Amino acid sequence: MKKYQPWKGVGAVAAALSLLTVLALSGCGSSQTASASTVSASSAQAETTGYTASESVSLLNAAYQVNLQNAVKITLSGNSASASGSGVSVSGSTVTITAGGTYEFSGSLTDGTVVVSAKGQTVVLVLNGASITASSGAAIDVQNAELTVVYTVSGTDNTLTGYNTDATDTNAALYSKDNLILDGEGSLTVTDTGNNGIQGKDSLAILGGTLTVNAANHGIKANDSLEITDGTITITSGGDGLKAASTDSGDVGYVHIYGGSITVTAAGDGIQAESSLTVEGGTLDLTCGTGSSASQISSGSNTPMGFGNSSSGSFSAPDSNSGSSNMMPGGSSGFSGQTPPDASTSATPSSSAVTATATATATAYTAAASTEDTTSTKGLKAGTMLTVSGGSITVDSTDDALHSNGDALIAGGTLNLSTNDDGVHADGTLTITGSQLTISLSYEGLEGADITISGGTIDVTSTDDGVNVNGGGDSSGTMGGFRNDTFSSSASCTLTISGGTVNVSASGDGLDSNGDMVITGGVITVKGPSSNGDGALDYNNSFEISGGVLIAAGSSGMIENPTSGSSQCSLGAVLQSCSAGDTVTFTSGSTTYSITADKSFAYALLSCPEMTSGSSWTVSVNGTEVASGTVSGAMTTVNQSGASAGTMGGGMGGQKGTMPSMGGRS
Repeated sequence: MKKYQPWKGVGAVAAALSLLTVLALSGCGSSQTASASTVSASSAQAETTGYTASESVSLLNAAYQVNLQNAVKITLSGNSASASGSGVSVSGSTVTITAGGTYEFSGSLTDGTVVVSAKGQTVVLVLNGASITASSGAAIDVQNAELTVVYTVSGTDNTLTGYNTDATDTNAALYSKDNLILDGEGSLTVTDTGNNGIQGKDSLAILGGTLTVNAANHGIKANDSLEITDGTITITSGGDGLKAASTDSGDVGYVHIYGGSITVTAAGDGIQAESSLTVEGGTLDLTCGTGSSASQISSGSNTPMGFGNSSSGSFSAPDSNSGSSNMMPGGSSGFSGQTPPDASTSATPSSSAVTATATATATAYTAAASTEDTTSTKGLKAGTMLTVSGGSITVDSTDDALHSNGDALIAGGTLNLSTNDDGVHADGTLTITGSQLTISLSYEGLEGADITISGGTIDVTSTDDGVNVNGGGDSSGTMGGFRNDTFSSSASCTLTISGGTVNVSASGDGLDSNGDMVITGGVITVKGPSSNGDGALDYNNSFEISGGVLIAAGSSGMIENPTSGSSQCSLGAVLQSCSAGDTVTFTSGSTTYSITADKSFAYALLSCPEMTSGSSWTVSVNGTEVASGTVSGAMTTVNQSGASAGTMGGGMGGQKGTMPSMGGRS
């Protein structure tokens, strides 16, 4: 492993691609620069230029040339091969590249391997309708080179098939001990029925082409860094889909995705980085483990420490047709929940035999699992920092959809998540500044030691807490056989919302903080829970609201309201039992706020800028006025005639706001 500083180029994909180019040289020796995505195989001519990885583990500053006119032609034929120039030797079915340059492969090698042994050199392997199969070991085995580029010619189909085990020197059908780039405009199918599909022991970059990987273990594994700028990538794996594995320092072991279309069906994690994982663009579709299923998180065994949403501790699965609305003055707008992605629509291997072998091997890996890495079935998993600033991400996972062992930042993109565990989890601070984030199924929607939301549109459906801030060990991580989650000991344990639209439909607590809650802005809608063992709001210390809109409809057995330090007034209404589909409306003059519940409820709360001390409000259910009162102080409560709050205590919650009796109307 070479000790380099990572390339710092967030948002500079175009600049990076201008450096990593394929040069099409004319016959008279002049050159023209074009991006790899625009070079056609028929016009690509030329030779390689040296690459020295001197300052970075990133390969995005590498430059190379493809010169098919001067390339060494290698023809594969059964168990033998022939070559037209120097820098290559053939021994039986083994082709060895010994010097830097461009080497063009065509034909089929039925049981052999291509070895690269060119110390300090840049080697370009051009696949022009090539098929290489190794009955044992790697189809392409890069033992020594500064940089190796595997380039597929436009309009051609190419295959690499290997079989690797712990007993083989190589670990993948396409294996490199040094830096590796995959590029081109053609297609490449890589299959390894014993271990990884593609592995780079240093850094690995994917810049273009159509790539299909079928692997018994990990699909694509790099050591120092894994970067993707373009291409269509489909992976079916018995382990993780894509991963960067080095733990040598914080500068290595990272994954950075700038673009491309990536589809992963993995028995393990979809994309995993030992350090940072960054998604700036592209389209990601990840199915991990056995996917998500409401039935797997509604058995009651998920309830930690006896705290649940009913006395029996069972959770009811969320209704896939339940709504969630953005509440604004004058009415409401509906939101239809999404059903989990169908795993059957994910990519499958081209060979049924490969599928059977990979599945059998994946089962063996799972059965022997004894560490988090071998049992983890998360969508995106980062060791230190997870950042999403763009792209379209769909995750259907058994474990957390998005997970960071450190902090997480969601600043953009469109995310559709379905999971049996947490939608987005950070052991440290979870920050959301933007994005369209939909969590259609989860055990807990958002979870972190601290959570800060300042922008974006967030829709959460959960069978337990919708948003959970927890500063200690989280036993909810044991649901479904998952390990306990751990959180940063230095966290302030605060939920802070200053902007954005947050819609929560929860069977447990809607917003839950084991410390404080602070709301200064945004539009927040909370639907649920229906049982008296949880509440729409739950906190341990204080809850202060000074701006924004908060409207909630939940149970009355564990009512917790904003505390006296709030500068914006709130009004709560204790109601007779209401049903899913009922609409509660708060009205003061021409100001109206409404919420339509997706489960039964007996308490509703509103806090908004128009609610000032001394203002008069009415509360209606389905158009019929049931209570009214005048706001006094930070928290005012009214009761529908005949209604009373439940008797179950606050459990893990904190002090509640005052509940002065103001009477009501039947």
